[in-house]
Amino acid sequence: MERKVYMEPTKLPKTLSVKNIYAIHSYWYSPTFHFEGESHEPVELVYVQTGSTIVSTNAYSAILQPGQMILHRPWDFHKIRANGVSCHVLIFTFGLSKNSPIREITDRVFVASDVDRYLISTIYHLGANLVGGKNACPPSTGVSESSDPQVVKDSLELLLLYLFRFKTEQKALEEKKNPLPTTSPRMAKIISYLEANVSRRITLQELATQSGYSVSRLCNLFRKETGDTVIHYLNNLRIQKACEYISKGDKSFKDISDLLSFDSVQYFSKEFKKIVGVTPSQFREQVKTDNAYLTTHYEKTHS
Repeated sequence: MERKVYMEPTKLPKTLSVKNIYAIHSYWYSPTFHFEGESHEPVELVYVQTGSTIVSTNAYSAILQPGQMILHRPWDFHKIRANGVSCHVLIFTFGLSKNSPIREITDRVFVASDVDRYLISTIYHLGANLVGGKNACPPSTGVSESSDPQVVKDSLELLLLYLFRFKTEQKALEEKKNPLPTTSPRMAKIISYLEANVSRRITLQELATQSGYSVSRLCNLFRKETGDTVIHYLNNLRIQKACEYISKGDKSFKDISDLLSFDSVQYFSKEFKKIVGVTPSQFREQVKTDNAYLTTHYEKTHS
């Protein structure tokens, strides 16, 4: 006889909820760049990839180094400027549900852990397509199947929850150690491996050996979780590093191409323009200009 079991659910309270996303920006600032400031209703997260920036409000001024981030409260007037060096900055603006405890994690500098960087990367690479063409974001070529709004929303909420959870354990400018997400610990390890070996020629077999997956399994999971192919993701990392080298101005394009293991300077230039949107020469002129910034948008061109 079929046995029916009635189970009592456990209601799960919601700590915070992201209602909408307004903009996802990727900027390269020249060493003398300064933005006079603005205020708006959405919360804003500023994350520094490379270089150094100074963010200011009417209440404070803080220096952000690579791997550090800060959140601005709704309607807080805020300014940003490069700290004497060229820098790459990601900026997310988003709205939260009423009564979300955002004040607990705003106006303080956080050092991103491995999981934070993984979530920030996911938010950017998938979210840039979703908001492309809105609020001064570069136009998008179209939303890919992998650009699931739910993934972007959940990743942003998880990032904020990690910051909120560890707010009493992490002091400003102090490295914190978060556990990796139980859903994809190997993927965070793979991304960390790519970041650490961005200048080397990395084969899929090598990456598969490091991760414990077969090559086909690795490629399938990587694309499923990041929305990108391994090769295209690695090329994005290499081009970001190339932007850093060009900004310093002490290496030729040939030197940079060799350092980052591109097959030729021609291939390097082609990939650079495809990913950044301008040629290496145009980018070099941009970062030389006083108070210049360059909006970048890493298009997804899967093959």
